[in-house]
Amino acid sequence: MSKAHDDNADDVAPANVTPDDSDLDLELPQSPLPAGYYTEDGVPTFDAVRDRIERLSATADGNEVLDEESEKGHEFAQKREQLEQAGKDRLAQIRKSMGL
Repeated sequence: MSKAHDDNADDVAPANVTPDDSDLDLELPQSPLPAGYYTEDGVPTFDAVRDRIERLSATADGNEVLDEESEKGHEFAQKREQLEQAGKDRLAQIRKSMGL
């Protein structure tokens, strides 16, 4: 064997040695999902999916209300109204020039 191979031999554990489970103090993470979220086959239940969609929808609705009532929300609404009015004005101008 070459010298390089001999130097790396100390870094590799023998294949027949397995770690002792008592030496490992691993704690598996707890799932943030409620018990019964998945079936035995690992598929989310219909009720769990529906509840999650309803929660996401309610959160989005709440965020929309908060956004609308913020200062930036008011500014955005004003800019949107100005843009829509400018579009209507331009459309009326085009129609008038076409004789419609």
